[in-house]
Amino acid sequence: MTHVQPMVYGRLLFGDDVPATAMNMMGGNRYDIYYPQQLPFAGFGHCHVVDSKVVVAGVKLQQRVFQEHYLTVKGQVAEHNDKLGDLFDGKPIWGVQLGYCYNSIVGPLGASLSWSNFTHQLYPYISLGFDF
Repeated sequence: MTHVQPMVYGRLLFGDDVPATAMNMMGGNRYDIYYPQQLPFAGFGHCHVVDSKVVVAGVKLQQRVFQEHYLTVKGQVAEHNDKLGDLFDGKPIWGVQLGYCYNSIVGPLGASLSWSNFTHQLYPYISLGFDF
């Protein structure tokens, strides 16, 4: 059975005096790991500061291959700019992620590789257990 998970999220900051500690950050596989304003993005292994307005859209596909084995594919695209009216005028950032997961007795054991046109690097990620 294939599962399809569409996603749309973003963060819009208004004002001229946004402190550095509140700036938008993108990166990693989950929200809020290192910073409260952190937005996950495929292909960003580390957090990167982006403009004050950012929106992300994507889709994740998960296919069970055998009884306890799963393959995932995620694709995302992000637009960011400091001006709301110019949000979609720049070059979009896109990222992809390929993953494998085994449903073990201690929880899911997974590994993935991701890449984006912003970082131009492969990022490996290994996980064990559920995210809380």
